[in-house]
Amino acid sequence: MLTDSLTADLQRILNLSQLSIHLREEWSSAQSAGRVQIRQYIFDTIEANDCFLDTDKVPSLAQGSLSISHDKMLGGFVHTTDNCSLGFDIEINERLNEKNVRRFASEEEFLCAPSASTLWTAKEAAYKALPFTQQPTVIGEIELTNWKNIDKNWSLCQIGSVQKRPVHGYTVAVYKGEKQTLAVVKGPPQQGTGK
Repeated sequence: MLTDSLTADLQRILNLSQLSIHLREEWSSAQSAGRVQIRQYIFDTIEANDCFLDTDKVPSLAQGSLSISHDKMLGGFVHTTDNCSLGFDIEINERLNEKNVRRFASEEEFLCAPSASTLWTAKEAAYKALPFTQQPTVIGEIELTNWKNIDKNWSLCQIGSVQKRPVHGYTVAVYKGEKQTLAVVKGPPQQGTGK
């Protein structure tokens, strides 16, 4: 995945001029030091305090928002100084089969999504973008609506509700590549963003 191209697409799709995405193989979950290395990179390149290096804590920044994700092929993060919350997830497509994803979605939601991997990855990123007090116990309690295909790889949707309560202001951009799917959520500003 070309991060420059993904960054440009996400800036355009989510209308976030300051958004950037960073992906590397050495940050993958298959690498024992991946979680430490990604936090060290963020600490060294983006303003963060010493608590940021503690992998047992949810990362947050004094200014801006970021979200981290890993799979067995890649690890990475999205970051912006724009005034919003972010959620980010990356998944290997073959890991996400229809049977398992259906367990966490309504029939209508599943049928409206472009694929099982786009639906699951979007739900994971949506969970991360929500304030801690609004995060549901299970990911199936996040309902995604208004799916639109933008082009061959990109889809867009919104968080419609969480625990059957309407939610507004969250846009989800999903990129489905040949081997992996990634999703980035832009939400309203909140305190302590950066899951």
